[in-house]
Amino acid sequence: METVSQGKLSEVVFLRLKENPVFAALGDDVVRNLVSSSQIKYFKPGEILIQQGDVGDFAYLILEGCVSVELELPTGTSEIAIVDAGGIIGEMSVFSNTMRSATVRATKDITAARLERSVIRGFVVKHPDVALGIIAELGNRLQEINRPLASLTQAAEALRNDEFKPELLESLKSDAGRFKHFAYIFEGMANEITSKMRLRQEMQMAQDIQQAFLPSVHSAPHKGADYQISAEMIAAKNVGGDFYDYFAINEDKLGIVIGDVSGKGVPAALFMAASRTVVKTTALLELPPAECLTRVNTTIAEDNEEMMFVTLFYGVMNIRTGRFTYCNGGHNPGYVLGGATSPHPLPPTGGAIGISETMKFEQAEIDLEPSQMLFLYTDGVTESVHKNGQQFTEKRLANLLSENQALDSQSLVQLVQNEVNVFAEGLDRFDDTTCLAFSLQRPD
Repeated sequence: METVSQGKLSEVVFLRLKENPVFAALGDDVVRNLVSSSQIKYFKPGEILIQQGDVGDFAYLILEGCVSVELELPTGTSEIAIVDAGGIIGEMSVFSNTMRSATVRATKDITAARLERSVIRGFVVKHPDVALGIIAELGNRLQEINRPLASLTQAAEALRNDEFKPELLESLKSDAGRFKHFAYIFEGMANEITSKMRLRQEMQMAQDIQQAFLPSVHSAPHKGADYQISAEMIAAKNVGGDFYDYFAINEDKLGIVIGDVSGKGVPAALFMAASRTVVKTTALLELPPAECLTRVNTTIAEDNEEMMFVTLFYGVMNIRTGRFTYCNGGHNPGYVLGGATSPHPLPPTGGAIGISETMKFEQAEIDLEPSQMLFLYTDGVTESVHKNGQQFTEKRLANLLSENQALDSQSLVQLVQNEVNVFAEGLDRFDDTTCLAFSLQRPD
C-alpha cells in the first residue's frame, strides 16, 4: 500500500475520475486532492473489495482488472453486474453514508485507487454548490438503474403472461448499462422458461390427441346388447402413447383393442393416432385378428423411418356366443377372471407392431362365460413406481384381480387405477396407465 501523489499512475487516476460524472462535478482541485490522498490497493482473484452490509466510507476506482458485483440473498449469492477498468464502485455509500448494498469481488488481479470520504466531505463543506452537482449526478445514477429495472419488470410480466418477445430482451440489454451481465442471465432464464412453456403446450397437445381418439363412454356399440365394457386411460405427466378402442364389426361381433406406443410426447401421440386408425380401418374389413395385425404391421413398418413400434392386443368378441378370438402383438398378457384357474393369463401370440414387415402373428380363442370377465391393461400399471423404487409388478396386479373378480367391469377398472395411485404415493406417473374390462351380462 503506497501513497500516490504524482507520476504516471496518479495522472491515470486523475483522468479516470474526470471521466466519471459524479466526481467530475467536484472540479479539478478536489479531484487532484483525491488523487494525492488516494492509496493504491491490490487484490487477487476471489478477494473482496467491498462487503454487503458494511458501512461505507470509501470508494474504489478500478485501474486494472475486473470485479463482480454480487447480491447476497436468502436463497444464495447472485452476480448482478461486472465492472471493468475505469469503473468506480462504492461511490453511492461515500456520498449517502449508507450501508453497502452489494459485495464486490475481484475476478482478475486488481489494481484500484481507494478514494476516502473525508476528503470529499471536506471539500463539499467549503463549496456547497458542488453538493448540488453531486445530488444531480446521483439522481442520474438512480435513473440509470430505474430504466433496466423497468425493462426487466416489463419482460418478467410478459414472461409470466406467456407474451414474451425478443424485442423486450433487446430493450433490456440496451438499457442495462453495467447490469448488462444480469440482462444476459435473464435472457438464459427467459429462453429456458419459454422452452418449458412450449414443452407443456406440446404435452397438452399430445394429451388432447390421445383423448380425442378414445371412444366416448356414451358411445358403446350394440345398443341394448347384453354385455358391459369399461375402460380408462390416465395420462402421465410426460405423455406416452397408450390407447384403447372398441367398436361394432357387425351385429354379432365387437372389436376390442388396447395398445402402447414406444416413446413419449407428441411423436408418440401422433404414432398412436396413426396406429389406432390403421387398426380400426383394417378390423372393419372383418378379417381374423391374426390377419388383421399382419396387415397392420405391414402398413406401419414399411414407412416407419423413426423405428417406433406399438404393442397391440386385438380381439373379436362374439357377443352372442361368448367366443373371443384374439391376437397379442407383444403386449402385456390379458387376463380372464372367473373359473378354476382365475386369473388366467392370455400370453402374446406375436411380436410388437412396426419392427419388421415380415413379422408373423398367430391367434387364439377362448369361450367367455357370463360369469367371467376379460381384463386388459398397459405396462404403465405394472411398472408404476413406488417412492422406494419398487414397481407395482404383474404379481401384485394378478393378486388384486383375484381378490376382486366379483366386481363389475367399471368398478374393477376404477379399483386398479386407484390402487396404482395409492402405490405411487403421489409421485408423478412416468407412463400412461390404461385398463379395459369386458364381461357378458351376468344372469340375475
